[in-house]
Amino acid sequence: VVGATVRAMRDAGADPGRIAAVIGPAICPLCYEVPAAMADEVSALVPETRALSRTGTPALHLRRGVAAQLRDEGVGAVDVVGGCTAEDHSLYSYRRDGRTGRFAMLAWIAEAGA
Repeated sequence: VVGATVRAMRDAGADPGRIAAVIGPAICPLCYEVPAAMADEVSALVPETRALSRTGTPALHLRRGVAAQLRDEGVGAVDVVGGCTAEDHSLYSYRRDGRTGRFAMLAWIAEAGA
């Protein structure tokens, strides 16, 4: 999704070097334990996602993986907002609470000079 979004913006006329991206809170790698096969599959595509959980088992570092994909697509500015959705109860987490919620992604191309 990350790379496809940047490519779609580029196809619509955006200069990736002028794109500014903000990566929001996500579950942290210390809390995001996954099966070894899943860690292998994801890190084969985006090596920066490989991590270890708090207990030393395979995990995924989602924000680092998204940042790497943005860099690979030539995005000029990437900012990362901290916060673990599993640990911080002010943040939505289906894994923690078992209730469905909503996330959003916004993307737009401003007119030249805007």
